[in-house]
Amino acid sequence: VSELMQQIFDFDMMLTTAANHNQTPNLRIFRREKNHTKRKWEFIEKNKRPLMDMTTYQQYVRMKKELMQESNPASMDEEKRIFRFIDRAGEEQELDLVNEVLYLIDFDFRVSEPEIMADFSRAFQLRDTLPGGRKCLMSKVPASARPDLGPLFFITEPGPSTLIHQDGNGTVDSGHLCIEGNNEVIILRRLPEGHKRQAASLLATCNDENTGFDPLPGFDPLRGEPHDFANNDQRPRWPTNEAVRKCRELNYCPSVFILKSYQFMHIGKGRLHAFRKMSSDALPPSDCHFKARRNRLKMMKELGEHSFENFLCKSIAWDWIFTGHTSEGINQELMSAIECSYINSKHGASSLAITEFSIINAALSSVARATKAKHNASRDAAKHILRGIWPSLQAMHTLESHRLDDLSKSEKAIDKCEIPDCQDDGEHDGYGLDGFSCMLCKRELSNAYAHCNGCEKLMGKDFNICLDCFLCNKTGRDHHMFRSKNAVIPVTNSLSWHIWSPRLDGSCPLGGDVNMKIRKCPECGQCACCCCKCHSSFSLRFRILNPVQMEKLISDVTSLVGDCPIRYADETMEHLEAAGKPEWRNSKKEEAAVKSEMTSSSDDDGDGDEPKKSKKRKAICRISTSRRRSSRLTLTTP
Repeated sequence: VSELMQQIFDFDMMLTTAANHNQTPNLRIFRREKNHTKRKWEFIEKNKRPLMDMTTYQQYVRMKKELMQESNPASMDEEKRIFRFIDRAGEEQELDLVNEVLYLIDFDFRVSEPEIMADFSRAFQLRDTLPGGRKCLMSKVPASARPDLGPLFFITEPGPSTLIHQDGNGTVDSGHLCIEGNNEVIILRRLPEGHKRQAASLLATCNDENTGFDPLPGFDPLRGEPHDFANNDQRPRWPTNEAVRKCRELNYCPSVFILKSYQFMHIGKGRLHAFRKMSSDALPPSDCHFKARRNRLKMMKELGEHSFENFLCKSIAWDWIFTGHTSEGINQELMSAIECSYINSKHGASSLAITEFSIINAALSSVARATKAKHNASRDAAKHILRGIWPSLQAMHTLESHRLDDLSKSEKAIDKCEIPDCQDDGEHDGYGLDGFSCMLCKRELSNAYAHCNGCEKLMGKDFNICLDCFLCNKTGRDHHMFRSKNAVIPVTNSLSWHIWSPRLDGSCPLGGDVNMKIRKCPECGQCACCCCKCHSSFSLRFRILNPVQMEKLISDVTSLVGDCPIRYADETMEHLEAAGKPEWRNSKKEEAAVKSEMTSSSDDDGDGDEPKKSKKRKAICRISTSRRRSSRLTLTTP
């Protein structure tokens, strides 16, 4: 990136342009406090966000730079150290320029400076790793279906840090390019879910001692954001040497290093990591970066580099989905992303990646290239990709087939639309982004999903859920969060909420206060406040391929892959099918087994009453034990 045009890549000009475009900065505030236990200074993130506009932030940066030129800013008068401003709410606020630091995160310079983005894409030698690049799986889908993954700008002074986290809840890779400053980094290797939680309990601790690594209450690094922790008194401290040593003993392979200016870092899917902007403050010996910072400061002094406190730390970061190089590598990358997305949905957490939809599109395009390409190299490259995605595609197809079979066997009424959204010229755009994640469990809706007819007819909105939520009767009947504004009816109603809860006693919350013409549902003619059931009507829709077309795609891929499957293909399919299987299906099988066992025990003539009760108790104990065993966390060394 040394070829970046310096006359374009100008920080002051970027802020001025952003202010002219009325961009709102996303800011976090850190305060420099003294840790009396360690007798050292550290930066603690505070639970407040300064509501300033970009012009005010630019004034803050200029005043901060002037303060940095002083030999001893702490001894200056209070008036010169305090930055006062009027926030967006119209209230007067103030910041201590010596002890408080603002961290500008997720600054989208593509909005105000598209020329900078074009220049960056041209000069960056690893441009294939950008979102939608050649090495990104999302290059197989149109830009309209891709989530916004950056690049974004991060600007701060030395000192602030992030929490231990995994990007995109473990479903995306990240690229981090340090433009100016020094980033202290700790990162672990890719781990299974149970070991991730164990590693997080070691690293994300608020205990200053070297022992007693208890998990921090209310903090989940596997499903959280880098800056979303609000309890300042219990904020996790930076990892210690003892925590790193324990991670090495468990074969978590922690890497502790400093990312310098114009160095690039690729963070793989599901890898726990944290960043801290290096300052000149001395660290306690227990800090995991104690030696690295000491050596870096010594080297900077020997090289005669200017003090890093005289400029801001600037980084560019983005998310992407690394495809992999070899067929085995593609298989491993996809399996990791899909498994994390399945686990996220069971925790009600969203996944940033669109892995499954990208796999289906990659299979369609690769089948066409493998059969119609004129050059052998193109055909071989397409088959190479197909061998890598085949195990994941097969597992996805198996899980969807099971859901459709369960749906056909169930007594739930649902309309069926055979024409996929991508082939329909109507209102449903299969290549769009909005609406294709389950409204209840946040799972990606890559193909088959249930669509609420009531929301579409009464509100003109999409309420889509996965088939697992539909089959286990989670149809969102009490989902108050999805609503449209309706000032006519002041209470919960089906005309402005996705909700249906008919009152058995025939009572209406409005009584006779509102005219029936106002509260009458235009579809069913019933009262929208107490009797309407329009939101109980769902349609089975397919985003890109109906079952017949999906079967043909699986057949084409299988014939092209032939007798050259990759290693561990069967293990991948079994692993993903087990991870994607909903918990309610396992519980139903267990309950059916218990009922069968209790029925057979009741038909035993020679047992008597006591043996029957004993067998019944054993069966119930067996199912409860199996559930506890399935949810137990195994922490053996991988």
